[in-house]
Amino acid sequence: MSLLMADGHPEALEAALCAVYAPRDPIGEYWQGRITLRALYTLIRHMPPDNAFAREYGQGWDETQWLTADMCAMLRDLQRTLISCTPTETEPDLDKLVRPMPQPPAERATQQESHEPIINHAERDSLMAIATGHTD
Repeated sequence: MSLLMADGHPEALEAALCAVYAPRDPIGEYWQGRITLRALYTLIRHMPPDNAFAREYGQGWDETQWLTADMCAMLRDLQRTLISCTPTETEPDLDKLVRPMPQPPAERATQQESHEPIINHAERDSLMAIATGHTD
């Protein structure tokens, strides 16, 4: 961010400086002669990227947000490439759908569900023998 960005928005820049460097007033310190123009420029130049002035008149994005936006753009490009390479079908094959599809309530009411567990007695007996230490 440069001093030239403040052209036309000096109040916004001053508010951002006061918010970032509170309780200091860098512009007041400059006019009082307590800091140099170079020091004021350095304070402006190195304000955090998410300050109020940058959000209002600049980009306001940090590196993480830029990287996230770039990754989203790459994923969209990859998705478009995959869609353009796969042949289109007129109707989707319902056997290929991975997501579970809920049944309408009318169909659920007509189906009789068995709530009895399926017991494999031989397997149960062998597991009980291993668990209790009784091997035959």
